[in-house]
Amino acid sequence: MVRQRGALQHRLDAVMTTPTLIPSKLNRALLALLVAGAATIASAQESRQPAQHGEQRASEPRQGEQRQTDARESVLRLLPADSVTEHAVAIPGGTLTYTATAGTFSLFDQSGERSAAVYYTAYVAKNAEPANRPVTFAFNGGPGAASAYLNLGLVGPRILEFPGNDAAAARMRDNPATWLAFTDLVMIDPVGAGWSRPAKADGGKAFYGVHADAQAVAKVIALYVAKNGRGNSPKYILGESYGGFRAAKVAQCCNTIRASWRPASSWCRR
Repeated sequence: MVRQRGALQHRLDAVMTTPTLIPSKLNRALLALLVAGAATIASAQESRQPAQHGEQRASEPRQGEQRQTDARESVLRLLPADSVTEHAVAIPGGTLTYTATAGTFSLFDQSGERSAAVYYTAYVAKNAEPANRPVTFAFNGGPGAASAYLNLGLVGPRILEFPGNDAAAARMRDNPATWLAFTDLVMIDPVGAGWSRPAKADGGKAFYGVHADAQAVAKVIALYVAKNGRGNSPKYILGESYGGFRAAKVAQCCNTIRASWRPASSWCRR
């Protein structure tokens, strides 16, 4: 028994004297692994940085284009929803009641993306038969002039007058000579004029041409006719200055789409 206890004690002493050696070997091994791991991570990070810079540079143009699109769309979003109000104007034949609509039509390109928002002001006499009531689509010239000049200066139910040619004294008054007495009126601002704007910052190029401009106005006329059920109404086009030249072009564009409306004859007159 004494011998066995002695052998056991000897083994215990051996174990108690070796712990200081074991941790030191483990520490060195762990330290080596940590150094190797840190070097690997650093190398991976260095190789990743150029790729990240390249991705960032590649994304910058896309972000810039998106910001420009958002900025342009935000301008279009500033336009309120269509507004319809009722009014009356005194004319030589009595009192004429009418509705006034301030609104926009969206134009779309061949891909289905919105390309522009076109602003218009419409005056429609109440208690009249739409099928027999003429409707006149009017615009100014410029190019680049809004329809406000014809609207507030000649044909609209209310006009702006300048007593003594003083702009500060300008005031609105009823227009007894308004064309609304014999025709409904739709005042159109072509893209780039008045409140009408292209959807993208560089989108105006698709509209700033003789044929493209006339085609866009003809599309607006078609949209108004379809929305308001004026397919059977006699239709006329009124243009001032360059608008007179545009009127002839718009009439030609109307003739290319008139087959889809009734009656097919004299879809647009000028």
